[in-house]
Amino acid sequence: MCSSLWWACISARGPYADINGWLLDYPIAGTPVCTAVCTSAGRQTLSAVNPTAGLAYSTANSGVSFGGGYAFVHNQAVGVPGAASGGENGVTASFGAYRNGRGRRAANSQLLAEYNFGAQYAWARARESVPFGHSVKHPARVGLELIGQGGGKNGITSSEFDVGPTLEYAWTPNFSTTGVVGYKNVGGSGFASRQNAGYFKLEFSYSP
Repeated sequence: MCSSLWWACISARGPYADINGWLLDYPIAGTPVCTAVCTSAGRQTLSAVNPTAGLAYSTANSGVSFGGGYAFVHNQAVGVPGAASGGENGVTASFGAYRNGRGRRAANSQLLAEYNFGAQYAWARARESVPFGHSVKHPARVGLELIGQGGGKNGITSSEFDVGPTLEYAWTPNFSTTGVVGYKNVGGSGFASRQNAGYFKLEFSYSP
């Protein structure tokens, strides 16, 4: 069981391993979170790679997994909103669960969660999707995602809540992309009040 920005997975009843990576570009004007290299335009990039290993158990239509890993973060910054693994290096603990429905237009459900002990930051995402169109063999699926995340330390904190429709396309049985256009609510110690904005996200998923 594996899915996120990009994954390389070995998954079965027993051990599993995956790699999750992400890149975040965010504005820093008026916030105290820029502790690394900031651009002259008032923006900063923050990226991370998070290898994880653990145990997975799956049945014909569902499964769960528990794992541990380490987040390697480039341009670390505490309390950055939107940083899926937090803004600092740290040991991580993760949990995943999925269920594939039955029937002609089966709904697939997924829950992913992670905690970064170094950044003191938690992230969780729930997704539900159904086949696109009338064909049960269509390679595209449409659905909805809900995300909650937040944390921080030393008085610098942030939290974010996202909701948006998803469109997933399976190019091959092993490779797919997912696009999301949604709405997010962000707040924290660097904000005078909570702020709202639209967002776009593109994910790549590979499972050998």
